[in-house]
Amino acid sequence: MSCFDIDYITGVANRNETNHFHIVLNGDYDISISENGELVTENLSQKEYGVLLHEYIHYYQHLLTLFGICRCKMFNLCFLKLLQYIHSLETIALPIKISKIDNGIENYENSLRKTLGTQHYRSHNVDAVEVSDSMLKLAKANNCSVRIGVYDYINEEAVDNEIDFGYWGIIESMAHMIQRKVDPNVDRFHNAFPYRIVQLICANKYPSLCDDENMMISLCICALMFDNPGAAFFDVADYAIKHRIGNGKELYSYVLDNFSINYKDETIPMKKATPLFLDEFLSSIKGIIGMKVDYLNLVAQSCKNESESSQSYLLDMLYDNNINFAKDSINMLIKKYGLPLIQANNLVIMPNSSKKDTLPYCETARLLGVEILYKRIVSTNAKCPWYIVCRMSQGLSEEEKNSLNTDQTSYECLCDQWNKSQTCLMTQTIKFFQLEAKTFEQTLS
Repeated sequence: MSCFDIDYITGVANRNETNHFHIVLNGDYDISISENGELVTENLSQKEYGVLLHEYIHYYQHLLTLFGICRCKMFNLCFLKLLQYIHSLETIALPIKISKIDNGIENYENSLRKTLGTQHYRSHNVDAVEVSDSMLKLAKANNCSVRIGVYDYINEEAVDNEIDFGYWGIIESMAHMIQRKVDPNVDRFHNAFPYRIVQLICANKYPSLCDDENMMISLCICALMFDNPGAAFFDVADYAIKHRIGNGKELYSYVLDNFSINYKDETIPMKKATPLFLDEFLSSIKGIIGMKVDYLNLVAQSCKNESESSQSYLLDMLYDNNINFAKDSINMLIKKYGLPLIQANNLVIMPNSSKKDTLPYCETARLLGVEILYKRIVSTNAKCPWYIVCRMSQGLSEEEKNSLNTDQTSYECLCDQWNKSQTCLMTQTIKFFQLEAKTFEQTLS
């Protein structure tokens, strides 16, 4: 479920954990959280601020688009299926491949994979692309990503139907274009694919749009409202050209008002679908963590209100030029869309439930526990996914350690968390889901 963003000069990858709103930044970041819940980012470089904003946009994409919400909800379903399977056994062989224990999930994965498209591509330089009508027609007929050709000018090569354009190309191009408003040098660090593929597609097929970043960002958001984002991107762009819609805010409003989906045997406009999908998502979260959600409910309500108004605060900010390095763009977005858990090599930041005590919401900790337990069970790596953070905390005070809900690491953290006696996030999660009496056998990589 992770979305990795690679800096091709340094080789560093940042990622956004889509299952429970978790941003991971590689490197040390000088960020803190104030009493009023804002991020203190004044010591970040332009590049660091841009990376943080890029990852936050991925968080937005999974919270404000139908495709993203469905992916997150599916993670919760997978986790519940995993628990049911484990509780049916006394001895559990790890890792577990979730798709092999439920045909429905396997079918969903196969269907989803068809629309994701190519994630990383290094076979050729991508200097320009070619989109054929036949490939577009095929993608729509088969509900799959769109095959596009590649021109490599440096090596003087042209390759037909080389890249699958879908979800990955859309989310990365959108995040890249917004990051570039903060850090104009980001083009030096990101390859053309997947980070500039939308602009190259528009240069080939929609030349009147290729220099309008805000419009292309709007096209990306709109495409992510459909179950096949790659094909939908062209449908929405064709509609904008045909009806001479030259403003991304106007296009977004029109799509939410006039495009519909089938939902439980009923046809409903997209602006009504997003609130329903968010309610289902929150319900699935409550079912997993066994408690009501306070902070996420506030965030979801803000998102539902926005959807029902057919407006986009993000697009408003873009068109008002409020996303740049000189302005506090990230906190303007956080006030509207909430704060995900942020993790870097030197810190962990969570939304606080109390200004006075600066304590994180219990729901955040439980969701983090779900994430690390799931990763541990499905991975060939026997090390606890939270091990690095716990090692980092050994240099902290007792008060700081308690705020991270962690203790000293031990041998069990590396291979046998099920038998660890010390209290930590992993052992508490194992107890919460009543797995401490189970026998786990790990197949090492």
